[in-house]
Amino acid sequence: MKKKYPNFLMSRLSVLKSEITSHKTEYLLLVAILFFSAFLRLYRLDKLLGFWYDQGRDALVIWDLIHYKRFFLIGPVTGIEGIFLGPFYYYLLAPFYWLGRGSPVFVAAFLSWLTVGAIFLIYYLGTKIYNRKVGLISAFLYGFSYNLVTFSRWLANPNPLPFFTLSALIFLLRFMKGNKLSLVIASFIIGLCLQLEAASAVWFLPATFFILVWQRKKSGGLRNLFFAGFAFFLTLLPQ
Repeated sequence: MKKKYPNFLMSRLSVLKSEITSHKTEYLLLVAILFFSAFLRLYRLDKLLGFWYDQGRDALVIWDLIHYKRFFLIGPVTGIEGIFLGPFYYYLLAPFYWLGRGSPVFVAAFLSWLTVGAIFLIYYLGTKIYNRKVGLISAFLYGFSYNLVTFSRWLANPNPLPFFTLSALIFLLRFMKGNKLSLVIASFIIGLCLQLEAASAVWFLPATFFILVWQRKKSGGLRNLFFAGFAFFLTLLPQ
């Protein structure tokens, strides 16, 4: 069994190398888009990052977690008083507040790189659904949008949402292509998205329900639906 893992890894690397060498121009353009997108988001981040009440509140909660081991099961408050999001956002940022010794700029830089990851996922999704040209155009528009560059500098819980939304869409796409386990993973990620922004449920829940009805023959039966529902329910337990 041990010999299979190196062989599997080598075969995957060989496929990746062949993919890149076969489409050099597209990948050079993609690397350029990702590089300049990262530059636009990280340049003078220490001067342009907004840090207000909400950011200070979140930083203090994470400070207490790191220094006083004060664990919690709820996250930021929503726009409705008394209704809280789940704690995923705080736990996501905690390692980077620790590595950056409390610096919000270090954390904001991590979120900026997460946005760059979202740009790559847009390329991947556009390529899988349409073609490479659509993927590159989508990545370019997202990467160089003034509003989205500004949004990526916002140290707040909706900031990581695009990355996880696109991740959920990719797994839903894999489910539609016949991968049953992808539905379980997508359900869990959707639950995390709702912890980042509760309003995303307005889109996610009806869309996922529609996909399940449309692709019911690929659902994998009641057992797979149960595990998908359980994965989603797990994300609600903290609240």
